[in-house]
Amino acid sequence: MGRFLFAGDTYLMQGTKGQTVTSDIFDIIGKVDYFCANIEAPAGDRTFENGLGFKFNNNQIEEIANAGINVAILGNNHMNDCGIEGIELTEYQCNKNNIKIVGASSNARNVYLPLIVTDKDGNRVAIFSAQHRYYGSAIYDNEAGVADIWNHVLFSKIKEIKNEVDYIVLNAHCGLENKRIPLNTWRNIYKLYIDAGVDVIIGHHPHITQCEEIYTGKYIIYSIGNFAFDLEEKYKNIVSSEWNKGTLVAVDFDRTGIKIKFIKGEYVNKVFKIREIIDNLDKIEDVYDELMYKKQLEEEFQEYISIVKNALMQVDIDYKTLHHFLALDEQRIVIQEYLELKQREGILKKNETRFDLSTYPLIIWGTGKTGLRFYRYAREKAYKIIGFTESNKSEDSIEVDGEQFKIYSIEDLKNLKQKINIVIASIYEKEIQNTIKSSNILCNVVNANDIYIQNSFNEVSVWKTMNWEFSKTIKRNGINYRIMEKGWPIILYFHGAGSCGKDNMRQISGMGSLGKALIDYGIENGISIYAPQCPLSNMWFNVDYNSGKFDVQEALNGRNILDNVWEYIKSLQRDIYVVGFSIGGYAGWLSLIQHYDDIKAALLISCGGDVKLDNPIEIGRKVTLVHGDKDEVVDVTASVEMAKVTNCKFIKCAGYDHDIIYTLNSNEWHRIIGEAFNI
Repeated sequence: MGRFLFAGDTYLMQGTKGQTVTSDIFDIIGKVDYFCANIEAPAGDRTFENGLGFKFNNNQIEEIANAGINVAILGNNHMNDCGIEGIELTEYQCNKNNIKIVGASSNARNVYLPLIVTDKDGNRVAIFSAQHRYYGSAIYDNEAGVADIWNHVLFSKIKEIKNEVDYIVLNAHCGLENKRIPLNTWRNIYKLYIDAGVDVIIGHHPHITQCEEIYTGKYIIYSIGNFAFDLEEKYKNIVSSEWNKGTLVAVDFDRTGIKIKFIKGEYVNKVFKIREIIDNLDKIEDVYDELMYKKQLEEEFQEYISIVKNALMQVDIDYKTLHHFLALDEQRIVIQEYLELKQREGILKKNETRFDLSTYPLIIWGTGKTGLRFYRYAREKAYKIIGFTESNKSEDSIEVDGEQFKIYSIEDLKNLKQKINIVIASIYEKEIQNTIKSSNILCNVVNANDIYIQNSFNEVSVWKTMNWEFSKTIKRNGINYRIMEKGWPIILYFHGAGSCGKDNMRQISGMGSLGKALIDYGIENGISIYAPQCPLSNMWFNVDYNSGKFDVQEALNGRNILDNVWEYIKSLQRDIYVVGFSIGGYAGWLSLIQHYDDIKAALLISCGGDVKLDNPIEIGRKVTLVHGDKDEVVDVTASVEMAKVTNCKFIKCAGYDHDIIYTLNSNEWHRIIGEAFNI
């Protein structure tokens, strides 16, 4: 079994005398193969103009080596404080003292290369290091540089190496300083790296510890805080009381998986002393707190905006300060996340109290699959559920997971003596809203999808996470579109029923790992993505969603939303590839029937379609079907029948349900898209 020890931010002003850690740490965790620490300053003499002046004296690198540290994590925002010369000297001093480095280099070609080591049991482990965007992370020509966590090269290197090593660790130097809650941007980007192949992410830079999280069985530790970080006296009154309390992370790699031990301690008198050891991950809680997140976002936003305002109001505009707040990720991201939060809240601003579902008893409007899904969600949140409602009441009660609930009629709701919360779990939101309004029911009303969005910040779409988010939004023929322009061909994405609306957001915010794979594929192959949004309470065309059936001739004879989309898309005169999920998959199938010559290929997911056609085999040549065999919304037999009649390519995924676009990992989606379209 190989063992690695990871330490957080390390900066020593006066030296350590070789006593950075107490000996009992190694008595407890045993001998380690590699002791890795984030070295938060270069060795050097000259201070770079844009740096804060952090630097190690040359002999301090030797002291770090004497303390047992044999891997220097250099992908951080102070590594460029002494310019190129500082990076070169750091590299030289580390090599001289047998310390391996990763995350920065005097040679631009090596900046994004991992450190690959083999432990005593023969496990090959790739260690990557990168920081948020900051001075020094840009690389020009063959200059020295520091790895940037946003750079596509980092993604590429991880994907390239994942089949050549046993494990991958990413040291991520990102996050708000002195804050307990990670920004949502980092929560999302880290999950993208896990999807790309990383097994463990170890964060630092906030200088205090943040929460841990397990995502798809992989570990994300958002910040392990400081390890040994000396401060000048003038800074001591502005840092957190947790400044000297950090966490070491011992990671064991073996053929059966990864085991992690957290060693919590405190840096006192030049030594990191043990306070608590946690070797049972069941005791680690994800302390992500939505209210605390909002509070710290508000505080940071107001502070940053005040500074920017002051810079702009000077007689001579303070361009240096403005550049600082544009060039540094943390300030820019705080402003972006705050404004996006306010925008999302603004969408539902008419009745903000309806989002507090703990205030009044809850009735779920809809007894279908969508309603049952929300019921289980509400039970997890411990909301008080008193029953269900259907527009056309046919039964008096419903049994859900062994529990009996009343089904309320419209008259029942009108006669209730108390105020209630109604959650709409149905595709017919507009009609239900009108019914509630005309019936004068005393209630707060919200859509189930809006509750998911508000209470699941960790699921914010990857479509908005990356640097190159959608370039534009448009409206054509009454339909809203989100568009990513990356090339001449088009991938036309038809969303499912739950994404209908007029916010021009839901159609992309619910794409999960499929969305990430589509974006990656689009960028790699120069393909634009067009995502129209079907208006509320309409469908792409008339289909019996419960039975999964529709009549081709009926759909062709009547005017529908799908016609509006195709009038615009065909006017662009480009090659078109179609992706459809759920009801959007039905739309993709009908599109093939109507516009066969205009579509190069189609990927249809969790859906069915009418196969009573004159040319089913011909249409099937362009189709790839993907369906989970545990789908409770659209039974997998719908795709089985289509595949049998059309002879199309059919991928049946064992163990997956209707929401396979979230649960199947993005790498697998990327492979499926590539085989379906072969562009």
